[in-house]
Amino acid sequence: MGKDNESKISEMEVFHEMQGVTLSRIKKIGDVTFYPTKSFIKRMEPFFGPSSIYDADSFKDDGPYVSVTIKAQSVDDAKQKATKLFNDIQSILRFASCTFSNPEDVGITNFNASFDICYVINGTTVSKCNENKGALVLKDLDPVLIHKPTEKLLELLFKNKTNVEERILNAAILGGRAIYDGMTEMGFLQCMLSIESLLNTENDKLLSPSITNQIAQKTAFIVYDNVDNRLACDKRMRDLYNTRSKIAHGNKCVVPHDQLINALNISKTLVSQFLNNEDLQKMKTCDDLNNHFKKLTYA
Repeated sequence: MGKDNESKISEMEVFHEMQGVTLSRIKKIGDVTFYPTKSFIKRMEPFFGPSSIYDADSFKDDGPYVSVTIKAQSVDDAKQKATKLFNDIQSILRFASCTFSNPEDVGITNFNASFDICYVINGTTVSKCNENKGALVLKDLDPVLIHKPTEKLLELLFKNKTNVEERILNAAILGGRAIYDGMTEMGFLQCMLSIESLLNTENDKLLSPSITNQIAQKTAFIVYDNVDNRLACDKRMRDLYNTRSKIAHGNKCVVPHDQLINALNISKTLVSQFLNNEDLQKMKTCDDLNNHFKKLTYA
């Protein structure tokens, strides 16, 4: 039975158009490949012909494409598996290249841009209000894809990961989701979850004050080298957790603009440190992380 099922599995390449970006050259990272429109058309040329519904004109107005190589039993199976990867890829690219405040987005399965039209009747007059939301300019994807941290994050999608590598990847994906959610309570919570996915090593426990204190201290140790900056960072983290606690307990809370920016910046800095710091690169397990932070505390 197992052999019969294995014989039905084949390797497929699944493509999806990208939105909000430009790309000038092919870039392959792990099992994901990014195609400029002309390169994608060339990739599709073997399938053009009299019996095909596709030709070069079918794709000439499309944006760049991204593809992933999938082992699957059917086209539907390949599409389902690829969609999960496309979601994660777009989150990684958002995390690596976008912020809350810039007018850009990297879209694959969803895209943060819309054009709202609103009509207002005031007595005998009607006013029309137009508003562009989200991404207003195209992002150049070429420099993003040659950025080493971005390459490392995309490579993690396709390899067997250690516990710490899984945490790094999850933190980046959650940070990318936060950017898509925007400057909202949900965007803020996603940023905090991003930080916690890296630094909360008490996975089987509720997020208690003692755990949030530990996360605040760990963040301060990783991000800064001197005592004054660490103390200031520790206080900022506690302020962030006060806001997080209010939201989690159902209290009405407008997240301050500076806290939203601060939470995302901390998330980005932590991921960058885990990818680039020589000591953190050696960490494989939760025990490794706990021992590392214990040594920092008593150094």
